[in-house]
Amino acid sequence: MENNFEENIRNKLNQNSKSTNVQSIFINPWDEKNVVDDPNAPSFYSPLAIYLFSIIFSIIPGAILLSINVRSKRGKWLINLFGVAAFIFDAILVLGNNSRHPINFSLIVNGMSAVIMMSIFWNKYLLNIEYRIRRIWIPLLICLAIWIPLLALIIYANDSYV
Repeated sequence: MENNFEENIRNKLNQNSKSTNVQSIFINPWDEKNVVDDPNAPSFYSPLAIYLFSIIFSIIPGAILLSINVRSKRGKWLINLFGVAAFIFDAILVLGNNSRHPINFSLIVNGMSAVIMMSIFWNKYLLNIEYRIRRIWIPLLICLAIWIPLLALIIYANDSYV
């Protein structure tokens, strides 16, 4: 009996190790195998757009774009909660870092947060859904309208302290 149980476990582990590969865990932002032209298909922001918004503008806009793609209310809350937590983590790391160029460090942390967010939530909610690519112009204009004044304020504040 015990030998049969161990054999079943070994077989299941072998099946899982054969069917799971490292590439399937991470979302390739340039992979468009699920992109279709069907007007009845839902329109999503692409993984590439979500990665770029997450890295350039911070993880919060990327989390918002990803949560817009997701239909589940629980999924939306989890994604946005992850985005806020990752943003706070990023802020703590950047503010605690005494580097003269904290923006470089922030880009790295945002990139890692985007990879984690996409590998968890895209895989859970949107992995095999065929979709049309949604245009990014409105989110881009909103992000620029927020970030350009903030960057100007940062530059102005740094010039006044020098």
